This record gives sequence, structure tokens and C-alpha cells, in this order.
Amino acid sequence: MTAPANTVSSLSEAHAQNAEFTEFISKDLVDFVDFGCSVGGSMLEMSKLFPGARGLGVDIAEAKIAKAKAQGHQAMVADARYLRTREGRVRFCIMSHFLEHLPSVNDANLSLLSAAEISTDFIFVRQPNFDADAYMFNLGYKTFWSDWHGHPNRMTVLEVHRAFEFLVKRGSLAGYEIFANGRIKDSRDPAVHPLASPQNQQTYDAEKHPPKPIRRLPFLQPVYTEIHAIGLKSSDSEFLDIYAKRYADAAHLYSSRS
Repeated sequence: MTAPANTVSSLSEAHAQNAEFTEFISKDLVDFVDFGCSVGGSMLEMSKLFPGARGLGVDIAEAKIAKAKAQGHQAMVADARYLRTREGRVRFCIMSHFLEHLPSVNDANLSLLSAAEISTDFIFVRQPNFDADAYMFNLGYKTFWSDWHGHPNRMTVLEVHRAFEFLVKRGSLAGYEIFANGRIKDSRDPAVHPLASPQNQQTYDAEKHPPKPIRRLPFLQPVYTEIHAIGLKSSDSEFLDIYAKRYADAAHLYSSRS
């Protein structure tokens, strides 16, 4: 029996990785951790937003960690669900297009708890938006990321809200904000496919994919590309100002502080 995606094969292996992780961040060599770092793209992005910040990438895929290291990143194989530690802290953790690849919401909740427990400033989550799936289905469409085998954990905004609310109630976070980014206005958007398109596709290509039922069908309900969630360890964070500038058009869906 093989381990689920983004998990290790045994708890003993996970605990050994946690010990290695704890020792590494206890040496004050890391400012942030990238959960599900793949080959290091998100670490580069965060290093630009926070000049001089030193990142550590963790991923369950050994091949991806090898590529991240080859590109000059600090990285290690580890299971994000079991990285809680009291020995050493980092300023923040990021989960950029990571949670949707986990086997379940419970695995996502464990990973979020790890991130909240080891961060002193904030945690940042980016994931595809799955909330419009039923609406678009009724119109004869789907977004390509909603039909990937590699996205078994299609968390809705409500489930993200519930996960962060739990972290606040247990004292792991002081508050959180949820945003939606990348408004999709009609069926012409390349992220939109007809239901007849096969699974595991990228953006729509009229020469490759089946025709859309209506070329330009306006979406009367909000359809977004991504959901962003920011968990705060204190009442404020400099990242909120950075986020506001970088994602000026994002829709503010929820604030636990208001």
C-alpha cells in the first residue's frame, strides 16, 4: 500500500523528519517555511517581498526537493502535518497551492496547525477557488483546476473559515482574513472549460478542447481564481500592507477581527 499524496509512509519516519526540522530551525537559519515548496518558486516570491528573508522549503517529494536544492534553496523532505515544535520559531509560513493536493480536509487542518504553531508573525495560504463549481456545472462549464486528479482536497471558503476559526479558538492564531483573487467574469476566460473537456487539463485551447456551449456567457455569481487566507499571530502584521499592495483588486470576503 502506497502513502497518500504529500504524506510519508510511516509515523516514525514523520517524527524523524520533525526532529531534523526542529534542529534546523533552532539554529536561527530560517525566517520562513514554505510548506509544499515543490522546486522553490514560492520561496523566490517571498524573498522578493521580504528582502533578505531566508526560507526553508519542505515537500514530501524527494525529486522536487532535489531540484529545489539544485536551484540554491534550503529544502528538506518532510510531512507538513507533523512539523510542530517548541524549539525554534520562524517569522511566517506559506502554503501556496499546497492544501488542495492533500488527501483530506483533516490533513489540511493538521498542516495548518503545524504552520500556526511554529510562526511568530503570520501564515499565508493560497489555493484554487472551488466554491463556484456547482454554479458553473449548472451552466455547462468547469474550471480546469476543479477537474484534476491531483486536487483531492477541494476546500471551500467555509471549510477554510472553519479551519482558521479552530486555530483562533485554540489560541494558535489571534485572527485571520480571507480574500478572493482573480475574478472570472464570463465563459471566455481561458480558465473555463466546457464539461466535455477531459480531466487534468490546463487553460482552454479552442483547437484542442471541445467547443464551449456559449462563447461569451456572463457569470452572474462571483467566480474567482484563488482563495487567499492570512492567519495573524498578533493583532496586526506588516504582511497585510504588503498583501494590499500586491493584490489590490482582491475581494475581502471575511475578517475575524470585525
